[in-house]
Amino acid sequence: MLARLFSPQQISRRQWQLQWGMGLWLSLMFAMAYGYLAMQKGFAADYVVQDDARHYLFWMERFQDADAFPNDLIADYLQSIAPVGYKLLYRFASYAYLDPEWLAKVLPPLLGLVAAGYYYCLTVAIFPVPMAGLMASVMLSQHLWCNDDLVSASPRAFIYPLLIPLLFYFVRQQWGVSLVFLGLLALFYPPVALVAATFYAVHAVDWQKLPVMWCYPWRVVIRARCRVAIAALVITLVCLLPTYVLSQSYGPVVTMAQAHSIPEFQPSGRHSFFRAGLWRYWLMLYGGHGAILKRTIFTPVTLVAAVFLWPMVRWRGWFPSLKNVQPSLSIFAELTLAAMVWFLAAYGLAFRLHMPGRYTSHCILLAMPILAAIAWVSLLGSLVLYQRRLVKLTAVLLILVPLFFYYPLLLQKFPKTLYVTGHEALIYEYLQTQPKDTLVASLDYEADNIPTFAKRSVLMASEYGTPFHLGYYRQIRQRAADLLRAHYASDRATVKTFADTYGVDFWLVNKVAFDPSYLANHRYWHNNYQALTNAAIDHMGQAGVLQTSLERCAVVETANFSLVPTDCVLGD
Repeated sequence: MLARLFSPQQISRRQWQLQWGMGLWLSLMFAMAYGYLAMQKGFAADYVVQDDARHYLFWMERFQDADAFPNDLIADYLQSIAPVGYKLLYRFASYAYLDPEWLAKVLPPLLGLVAAGYYYCLTVAIFPVPMAGLMASVMLSQHLWCNDDLVSASPRAFIYPLLIPLLFYFVRQQWGVSLVFLGLLALFYPPVALVAATFYAVHAVDWQKLPVMWCYPWRVVIRARCRVAIAALVITLVCLLPTYVLSQSYGPVVTMAQAHSIPEFQPSGRHSFFRAGLWRYWLMLYGGHGAILKRTIFTPVTLVAAVFLWPMVRWRGWFPSLKNVQPSLSIFAELTLAAMVWFLAAYGLAFRLHMPGRYTSHCILLAMPILAAIAWVSLLGSLVLYQRRLVKLTAVLLILVPLFFYYPLLLQKFPKTLYVTGHEALIYEYLQTQPKDTLVASLDYEADNIPTFAKRSVLMASEYGTPFHLGYYRQIRQRAADLLRAHYASDRATVKTFADTYGVDFWLVNKVAFDPSYLANHRYWHNNYQALTNAAIDHMGQAGVLQTSLERCAVVETANFSLVPTDCVLGD
């Protein structure tokens, strides 16, 4: 009986369908449980937002209020670079009066269910053992909730819920449905869509004939598959065109030579790209974006079993379950090849194709749970087949259950949400009463939260210092430099010129901002504006205009911050 779970070829069709249905149901239950835990964190307080979601959510206030964030450089830029499909989804939701922040907390569990369900079906299509489908689906769900891609509800949250169905219908040769998901993927996440489109072309090549027919490339192309590949290319280009056109408003794109002098691309920068050493720079993603793999590729740890599958194939006589593997498993090799093509292209055209790691990390990871599940099922199946009943039960109870179903209990933080909680409710609520064109200037990280929680514009903030488009980045750099000078200026003229130039209405000031240790320990300012930061620290011995006005001008005071009107600071 137990052996049939790991090699069910000899059971009846009804029994197999029962196993299949039970495996799918359990896969969805685990995905639902993980998603529920994450959603609980999202609704734990009044002011909660996912860290990366701040990039994509606040400007969507414009969907319901056309006057929101007027003449806001940051909002305009982030709206221009967001993929078209992503914007349309939230716009349609706004017609039903669904708040973007609420939707961003509810959407990830639903996307997780789609990914888990389709991944189960894909696994069973490649390796028709329902137990393997369950293992693979659970490991994928655990991976998704051990990382912040899905919970961000950003465009990258849609990678797996769209790419997995694409591959499933591809394996089943349901080309039309597969191409529909390709189009959706292009609308939501262009880098992986380019990989997927190339994957169709790679699949159209008869790789067995290639070594002997390489001089006649037209003879190694499978014509039926070639038509599908051409359709995939056309669909991808059509769906990518709107996003590409809209994202060019703030060009030019930074070049590799320019990136070497931009602090954000350095190892300590927000978008760290340049890393010392082959392992970190090319092979493993340690906070950088130029490597082939993510460091979380073996999270959960049970995914390590994937690397043992190849030696198990070499000794397949010991693992009878391996005979269930279908030829369609090769799609992952083809997908990896397509991803590597775009990885190299992204390096060659840096950064016109964005970060190279975006093309490989997700696509390679997608194979890991299936490969690991095949390895685990083959190993456990052999153990059950060759050992006594007591050993069989012990193996299942001591290996299968803890490793796969209770793994999250071993983690300190699960699920990983990176939710940010705002603690300055008085400031948010006050700013919400101000005119919609109100502009706030601040050196503090709290400025990252103002657009989301207070619904008002900020001059600049560390969260929005994106360096990819120079037409935007140069303006942010100039704003940051001017803000730092004006914040510690001791002459009124400098402050007035700054306020008049940008139209600053309020200053959000940390009460320790005039202590030298504040800037010295502030990672963003220290890393990105070191010379100006050092000059400001040296200047702190002189009483500045802003510093001397805090006590008499603050309209809102909390334990950590003072909100100060510019009119009062300048004595107008």
